[in-house]
Amino acid sequence: VEGIVRNRLTGTFNLCRGESTTVNDLLARVQAATGRPLQIVRGPARSWDVHDSLLDGSRLRDALGWSPRVSLEEGVALAALALATP
Repeated sequence: VEGIVRNRLTGTFNLCRGESTTVNDLLARVQAATGRPLQIVRGPARSWDVHDSLLDGSRLRDALGWSPRVSLEEGVALAALALATP
């Protein structure tokens, strides 16, 4: 974010690894990282529900040379640890 501001870049920049991830996969990673079961409420699928998420990070990479240094699993684990630390 600092590089975007410093270079006065405008528009949308995806912070991503360019890998597809389902909501179920993300929930499983959060549960594994926290060691706690999540209370998940499922309902019928709607026509506009997103099945999985796959973003393109090339705009940020091309503008700033940025690329992710941690996997999604590592990022979730680091976020869980940060939120659990007083």
